[in-house]
Amino acid sequence: MTTIPEGAVLERLLERLRGDVDRIADLMLAAHRREIPDLPADDDLQLALREAVRADLLEAATAFRLERQLPESLPFETSHLARRAARSRVSLPTLLRVLRVGQRVMWRELCAALEEVEPDPALREATLRLLTDLMFEGGDRLSTLQAEEYLAERDRIMRSREQMRLAVVQQVLADAAADPSALEYDLRGEHVAVVASGADADRVLRDIGQTRSLVVQGGPDVVWAWFGTEPPVEALERVSGVSVGIGRPGAGREGFVVSHEQARAALSVGRASGRAVTRFEAVSLEWLATRDRAAAERFVVDELGPLLVDASDRGARLLDTLEAYLEAGYNASSMGARLGISVRTASYRIRSIEELLGRTIASRNAELHTAIRLHRLLDRG
Repeated sequence: MTTIPEGAVLERLLERLRGDVDRIADLMLAAHRREIPDLPADDDLQLALREAVRADLLEAATAFRLERQLPESLPFETSHLARRAARSRVSLPTLLRVLRVGQRVMWRELCAALEEVEPDPALREATLRLLTDLMFEGGDRLSTLQAEEYLAERDRIMRSREQMRLAVVQQVLADAAADPSALEYDLRGEHVAVVASGADADRVLRDIGQTRSLVVQGGPDVVWAWFGTEPPVEALERVSGVSVGIGRPGAGREGFVVSHEQARAALSVGRASGRAVTRFEAVSLEWLATRDRAAAERFVVDELGPLLVDASDRGARLLDTLEAYLEAGYNASSMGARLGISVRTASYRIRSIEELLGRTIASRNAELHTAIRLHRLLDRG
C-alpha cells in the first residue's frame, strides 16, 4: 500500500514525465534501432511500434497512479503491434526484446526524474522500491499478454496460409490449367508423392528435410507431401502412430497428380493390411482388385474356396503352404525349409491342396497368388 508521502512523490514524478512522453518514446525507438538489428525497417511496423511505445508509457502512468500492479489487458496499440509483428514475420524473441529494451530506457528516465522531484534520499528509496515492484511485475505480465497476442495472430496467419496452399493444390490436382505459382514448388521436375495419417504426420513429413518439397494439411488427420526423391522409408517405419503411403516417381504436372493418387491408394491398402509404410508398387495389384470389393471377394472364394471352408488349423496351414510354395517358385525343398517341415511333408501338403482345389497349382499360379494376397487384405479389412 502506498503511503501518503510516497503517493505525493509519485504524483510529482508523473507530472514531471507527462510532458516527456514523446521524448522518452524517441529514446526507446532509437534504442530499438541501435540494439535490435534484426527488427525490420518496415514503415507500418515502425509506426505501430511508435504508437505502442506511447500507449505503454501512458498505461504505465495510469498503473502507477492507481497502484494496479498487473495490467489486465494490452492497450489497443500494443495489441496491434503484436499482431503486426506476427504478420511481418518478426520472431517472438525479437518482439519481447523490444519490450525489455523499452523497459530499460524507461527505468533510467524514472530514476533521473525521481532525483529531480524528490530531494529526500529516504523518500526516494521508498518510492523507488514501489516503482520497482510496479514496473517489473507489470513488465512480466505485459510480456505474457504480448506473447499470447502474437502467437494467436501467428496461428491465424498459418491457418490462413495453409488453407490457401491446400486450395491451390486441390486446383492443380483437379485442373491441368490451374496456376501452381503460389505453391513455390516447381511442378516441372520429378515428384514422389507421400500421404500420411496420424497425429504426428505433419511434423514427420516436414522433418524429412529435402530441399525440394511441398507439404500441406490435406484434412484433419491426413497430410499430403511431394518430394524430389523418395523419402527415407527406414526412418518412416520407425515412427509410431503414423501410417504412410508412397506413390511411384512421376515427372511434371501429370506425375505430380498420378503419384499423389498412388500414394493415397497405397495408404488405404497399407492401413487395411496393418503396414506402417506402404509403397504403391508393392500393393498395386491389391488396390486394383479391391476397387470392386464384392468382385474381389467372389474371386477369392472361386480360387481358394475349399481351403477357406476348412476353418480348422489344417485349412490355415494349407493356405500358408500354398503361399510359400508359390513364392518359392514351385520348389518343395525351398518351401519346406521356409516352413520348417520336411520335403516329404511339403510334398504331401501340395498334393492335398491340389486335390481340394480340383486342379494343379501350376495351371492357376497367377490367379492363386493374387487370391491369397487379396484374402490376406480383405480378411484384415
